[in-house]
Amino acid sequence: MDANRPETKNPIWIARETLKHLATQRIAPTPDQYESIYYQIAGTKPPEHPASLTLANKLVTTLHALGLPQEASRHIVDINLAASDQNWTAVAQSLGQLILSQGMLDRRLEQPWGELLLMLWDTRTQSGSDPIRREQLTDAVRSFANRPERLNSEIHALVKRWQDETPASLVPATVNGHTDAAGTGLEVIEDHSLAIAFWRQWKALLVSTLRDGLIPRLATHQHWITEIEFIIQRIETVDQPENIDWLEKRIRQCWIHMALRVDQEQRLIDGLVNMLDLFIEHTSLPPDLDPWILHQLELIRENLKTPLALHRIYDAESILKELVYQQGLLQHTLAEAQQTLKAMISLFLERLGIVTEATGEFQEKIDHYTERVKQTDQAVDLKLILEKLMEDTRHMQLDMLRARDELIKTRQQADASQQRVDELRHHLRQVSEQTRDDRLTGALSHRALVETFNEEQAQMMQSGKPLCLVLLDVDNLSELSSELGSQAGDDTLTHLVQIIKTVIRQDDSVIRYGSEEFLILLPDTLLSTAADMMRRLQRELTKRFFMSNNNRLLITFSAGVTQYLANESREQALDRADYAVFLARKQGKNQVAIIEALESPVI
Repeated sequence: MDANRPETKNPIWIARETLKHLATQRIAPTPDQYESIYYQIAGTKPPEHPASLTLANKLVTTLHALGLPQEASRHIVDINLAASDQNWTAVAQSLGQLILSQGMLDRRLEQPWGELLLMLWDTRTQSGSDPIRREQLTDAVRSFANRPERLNSEIHALVKRWQDETPASLVPATVNGHTDAAGTGLEVIEDHSLAIAFWRQWKALLVSTLRDGLIPRLATHQHWITEIEFIIQRIETVDQPENIDWLEKRIRQCWIHMALRVDQEQRLIDGLVNMLDLFIEHTSLPPDLDPWILHQLELIRENLKTPLALHRIYDAESILKELVYQQGLLQHTLAEAQQTLKAMISLFLERLGIVTEATGEFQEKIDHYTERVKQTDQAVDLKLILEKLMEDTRHMQLDMLRARDELIKTRQQADASQQRVDELRHHLRQVSEQTRDDRLTGALSHRALVETFNEEQAQMMQSGKPLCLVLLDVDNLSELSSELGSQAGDDTLTHLVQIIKTVIRQDDSVIRYGSEEFLILLPDTLLSTAADMMRRLQRELTKRFFMSNNNRLLITFSAGVTQYLANESREQALDRADYAVFLARKQGKNQVAIIEALESPVI
């Protein structure tokens, strides 16, 4: 066996370990490196090679380090194989082919480098300082810095695309290949760049208006939603403002449809309000109806006068809920009073029948005694007749007195029941005017909104510290109530208020604002802090599930956060918070949106 070969280890194993070592150490797999590591693992000395072979190995290593294009790798492999076989003629031929292939490189370029640079300069002059194009060019150079042919192709493609985006009328005029320096080409180019930038901004604004402002209002008109989405796709492909003739017609049709839809919605609202007004006005009400109830019905009519506002609808809803609540409490007492009155009438009729029956019997006895008096002349018989007549008269008198006493007692009971009803009505009226709590959820009632808000506003003006508002709308509560029942919906609101009270501070207020909405007032709180508080509330709700019929339900909400200004009305701040809720819903369920006021709050 050759003395220079390993004697104690398998050559296949040594070769495999050599390749592993080259890979793990990231060493270039040149013949010199491979041979050195191979014999190092084998534990023997490598054979001595002639200087020509050493020179060839160094040549291959140098070619690998140059990072030549992919086409050159085939020639490098041929050089490596020929050098291993010490075929120097083949090495020289492969090296010559490699040199020729690199010399022919510019002939395969899509555009000579000189012309490409001139085109790039002209495009830069026409586009001005466009950061998007700068970024595209930078990415191409970074990605293909070691591949000149590919870099040439990428830059040429960019230049062609940029030239297509620039109208020919705005390219600087040339005379014999030179730009007319005396013209105003640069000024026209700058104006065109600004026009293109403005056009792109208007295009983005139009797309945003259609997508965010129009489509949500067409939820029940799928045909028009498809039409708007098609228009948006076409707008995004338009690069020049001149190509908008078709767009004008299509969008005009959409605006006409929206005008009709808005008119229909307004007529629908007016019709519902008129129906409710007619119902309240022409409902047959008893003449002795409690004046307080009449006053509440009048307040409802006042709140429903046009123009309608969200807070007026909530006020009317709050009044109706109060009427329904009081009616429920009075129902039981009214039923008792009605039963007492029925009992009194029944007793009266019963006693009246007894009295009538007794009177008839007494009349018969009178007639009988009259006949006997006519038929007798004896004083003793007359005495006996008179005694029986007096006894029957006493019995008749006792029956009449007993019936009178029972009727008086029953009437007293009816009067007492009516007095309890009147007292309960008076008590409920006082409690309704004084209470600040929503009986269902435990939050402050809508009736307490004005008073609480005014108190916090005065405190803000006095202390100079900010006041934040959070309008919170429960997600999918209507669907939950429809699926699990109205009681589950009510219990959901109660559970939510309980969790809210554990998150907010003692001086903060949570108010029942609508059927599914709550208003949270956060004095001495910045916008960022208020938003963080709502996110903490979201996390707390994920830890404390709501249980309904042994089902774990996750309650989520959309919240709008804003800051109250010293010079604005309560309605303005609430409208801004309501718009923030709208933005939160657009982001999806269980989101918090912030809207900063246009003016600085009191600080």
